[in-house]
Amino acid sequence: MSGGFTADQGVIEETASILRSGADSLESSGRTPPAPDAGELTGVMGSVMSKLVNAAGELSTGTSAAADAVAEGGRTYAEADDAAKQSLPQVE
Repeated sequence: MSGGFTADQGVIEETASILRSGADSLESSGRTPPAPDAGELTGVMGSVMSKLVNAAGELSTGTSAAADAVAEGGRTYAEADDAAKQSLPQVE
């Protein structure tokens, strides 16, 4: 065994925060802009833009879920680490 591993709670929280910020940025752009004047392709361009906005919404949802999972994983890790510390005999 290599000597264990650690997880810095600050890094975990920062990672969750970065993911949440990214999700919020994607979500804030959630309205489809008007279709550009593209002549015969105006309808197609509007459809493409709508699909891109919908995809960004899905990405936002997934990123938000990832942020929640990272934060929950950090809490679980901290609780397990604390429980392990509490179970060790006290050395004086």
